[in-house]
Amino acid sequence: MTRNRYLQLLTVFIGVCSVGLLTRCSFSVPHYPEPILLGESSVSIEYTFGTVDIAWPVKIIDGHPTAYRLRFYSGKDTTKPVIDRMLLPGDPIAARLPRSLFLPDTLVNWAELIPLGGDYPARRQSFSYTGPIITLDTTVIQLRPVIIEGAVRLLRNGAPVPASRVTVTFPSGREETLPCDTSGAYRFVFPAQVLDDSSCTVRTVAPGSYPAEMKSVTLNAGKQYRVDFWVGPTAEFFGKGAPYIVLEDLLPFRTGPENGATIQFLLPRDEIIMVTTVAGNRLKAIVELRSETGEKPHYVEGWVPASKVKPVEL
Repeated sequence: MTRNRYLQLLTVFIGVCSVGLLTRCSFSVPHYPEPILLGESSVSIEYTFGTVDIAWPVKIIDGHPTAYRLRFYSGKDTTKPVIDRMLLPGDPIAARLPRSLFLPDTLVNWAELIPLGGDYPARRQSFSYTGPIITLDTTVIQLRPVIIEGAVRLLRNGAPVPASRVTVTFPSGREETLPCDTSGAYRFVFPAQVLDDSSCTVRTVAPGSYPAEMKSVTLNAGKQYRVDFWVGPTAEFFGKGAPYIVLEDLLPFRTGPENGATIQFLLPRDEIIMVTTVAGNRLKAIVELRSETGEKPHYVEGWVPASKVKPVEL
């Protein structure tokens, strides 16, 4: 090979290598034009999830459910569940459900939890779809409570008795007292275990002018009991004289003003009597006798010492 031919080949080889090196070592940044917005001022990106995980925390304070029934309702139909499944006590109260089952964020869906194995009320809670993970509010699980409620009102006109209180006492020793509200109503809520006592007494105290009254309640399979108290004289009795209140317990109510007169019965402390005649230190009065069966009251006349009673405003 001649010297000139060799130099020509060497020159070609160097040129090819130079082009290859430049091709591998050099680059350019592509340029993209600004996006064209078709009548919109902004662009949003929405990620759609195919499932939703719903957790329902519970707190058991009374009883031992043997299972749970968990139901979900779409807001379009609150009578027929879209999902109905059984869970055991050790299972988490949770579910993974298709997103398509639930209505859009602005509408309400429902979840229902029914504890089984006892007298448990069903729990229901509304929720909206806010994302792929939803945690409902904590729900308290307990056996249906025993409710004792009623009112303390004046017999003559049905008005509430100011500052009256009601006490419920069970044979086991449990006792609770509540004030009546401005309408005269009261309401006790006891755990289901009080049914083991089988009975209780309900006692009302209306301070000042009215004697305490007590009623017995037999507890059976029922869970709600109504106990009303009608205190004070009837409207008819109220118009028979001037109201007085007895100051001591077991006060003799005699047939006449003299000390030796026959004792008809003994009056309890705080009993209301209507005085019709004042004769020195003796007062002639009328006592109203009422029965718990709702029969018409009976009225009995008699005498009491003036020092053992005092006028009262009712």
